[in-house]
Amino acid sequence: MEKVIAGNLMRLILDALRETSGPQFRAIMRQAGWEEYADHPPPDSDEPIASLEDFLRLTQTIYTMLGEDLYRLHQRNTGLKIAEGAIQGPWGAQIRAAALVVPHDQRLGWYVGEYAGYMAKAGVHYTIREEPAAWHMTLAHCPACPGIAAAKQPICTGIVVFMKKAGDLVMERRLQVAEVACHAVDGAACTFALYK
Repeated sequence: MEKVIAGNLMRLILDALRETSGPQFRAIMRQAGWEEYADHPPPDSDEPIASLEDFLRLTQTIYTMLGEDLYRLHQRNTGLKIAEGAIQGPWGAQIRAAALVVPHDQRLGWYVGEYAGYMAKAGVHYTIREEPAAWHMTLAHCPACPGIAAAKQPICTGIVVFMKKAGDLVMERRLQVAEVACHAVDGAACTFALYK
């Protein structure tokens, strides 16, 4: 299993998990095989420490142990922390500077491509299509809801929060983002709409 998820990213995810899960944090970490990071966070570096399989096992454990509603809260908190970290890091500086020369009427499409490229570095790949009212980004393999079925409503709130927070920054307006299809609800590929 190739390690593709950086220590600094996992550090943000586990910090959000600690906040959301409270006293269940250690049990979740132990059950998912992540015990080594229960007391000491992963290194704050770009060095990969986890494979997608490791991450998916953690995600499934969190959902099983916290249930749907707290999992959704965990996803939201995680998305917020990752977005803040990305915005404050090199990628955020790069897109802020580059966005200044992109015409406003082309900026959303540009941002969609930038976001997809950033996520591809972590092994998360989107299919993109433009429609009259929105750009749609679809994941063949969603890292937020693998192995989860029969959710009452879409649960990939972390992805929505990340897309919106970073998008607000480059769009210079509030970006409306929604998960319009979720694998955890009905088996359809997770699809996110970024409205024009």
